[in-house]
Amino acid sequence: MTPNEICYRLGEQRFKSMVLDLTPATVKKILGEVGLKTTRSLTKLSAQGRNEDWAGRLWTALDAKKTGAVVLYAWLGNCRNALLSDFLNALEVKHQFGLTDEDFLNKVEENRLHQVAKDLLGHEAYEKRDVATYLLFLDSSNQSERFAPLNLEQYL
Repeated sequence: MTPNEICYRLGEQRFKSMVLDLTPATVKKILGEVGLKTTRSLTKLSAQGRNEDWAGRLWTALDAKKTGAVVLYAWLGNCRNALLSDFLNALEVKHQFGLTDEDFLNKVEENRLHQVAKDLLGHEAYEKRDVATYLLFLDSSNQSERFAPLNLEQYL
């Protein structure tokens, strides 16, 4: 499942709320990365209105090649780093605040990988939808299907 497909499965409302979770500086950076303007609409004078406008622009641009990947990477790394950290800690992967350069996904034994994923899905601190989003994004980013047996799409 591609990052754009993950975002579509999450739905417009959830996607926009993920964008609104990010700082304005991060959203401006995302808009620039995907080739969208950051200019403020004349009808959106408040900061909240501007942020909602930006979230709408990103949703509209979701068909663009990398929009979903850029938004998911930013949201996971900035807003769900405790989840990412817990996952990587359980797998004993070196990281900084949940982000790592290590190519661990295909090195970890499948049963262990699945058990850690199941533990996170059952963790009371994390929404299953967020865990599934992260794991599906990991698979997509690594061009793998390591988590396919867990049927994660059901949680989106």
